[in-house]
Amino acid sequence: MSQTRRRPQDIGREAEYELAQILWRAGYTAFRLPASGKGHRPDLIAVRYSNGKHEVLLIEVKTRSDLREIRIPEPKYRFMEALAKRAGAKLYLAVKVRGWKQWSLIPFESLAVVESGGKRYRVATRDTIVDWLGGLVLLLKR
Repeated sequence: MSQTRRRPQDIGREAEYELAQILWRAGYTAFRLPASGKGHRPDLIAVRYSNGKHEVLLIEVKTRSDLREIRIPEPKYRFMEALAKRAGAKLYLAVKVRGWKQWSLIPFESLAVVESGGKRYRVATRDTIVDWLGGLVLLLKR
């Protein structure tokens, strides 16, 4: 019997739903955006009302089978930065390495700038991903 291989977009979608459920259980109203992964929009939006204020999170979700860097093209980074400013939101890159239990939740401002092939990227290095491992737990405890 042959085993069908899951498509990368299905794996990513499942991770987005998993993170949305974690945020929902922590008191956020969290939604996966339609057509996430296409264009410049974030994958998830999460909102929570606490201490008389709304907290808005825009989250780009990435999954990896191993620990390697993640690149976000500069145009997408700039668009999401402008969107966050307009909405008064905080921007995060959420990384799920398959086989790991914890998520790495990295503030966008912690991403390094790299130029390659004449293009600019914002990069989460292997070290950055490991440094922010458990970042989701810290966010949810606030």
